[in-house]
Amino acid sequence: MLEILQTLPARIYVMVLGAVPIIEVKGAIPAGVAMGFSPWESLGYSLVGNLLVIPVLLLFLRPVCQFLRTHHIPIVSPLARGFEDRTVKKSQKMKTGVYMGLFLLVALPLPGTGVWTGSLAASLMNIKFRHALPIVIAGGLVGAFAIFIMTSILV
Repeated sequence: MLEILQTLPARIYVMVLGAVPIIEVKGAIPAGVAMGFSPWESLGYSLVGNLLVIPVLLLFLRPVCQFLRTHHIPIVSPLARGFEDRTVKKSQKMKTGVYMGLFLLVALPLPGTGVWTGSLAASLMNIKFRHALPIVIAGGLVGAFAIFIMTSILV
């Protein structure tokens, strides 16, 4: 699969990295800079990929998780359960101030945080799409700017 990604134009590659769970903008912005883009270009391309997946995640993560819970698919089901369990554990800490907690879960540029984890947490906590979408987008923007600032300082 890495070979397929490497055949993509560099801009698309950074967008795809921004959309991939775990990597997201935390890895896409520095990767874009390493590929020769300016920090601003890297920020833009990675944000496009990162923000485009949010509505899809908010709409489809819950049904996918429910399917994986009821059907055993080797390799995929255990990974999905682990991701879900970790997200539930993190989201339990934010029971009070749910919206602020969701925002911080997405915005903090730490391992295991980001739009994928935040979208899953919003789905598991039954936060309505119309409430979760702007919170996850705002958190994604803040987190991306934090990574942008760190990358700009190091370049």
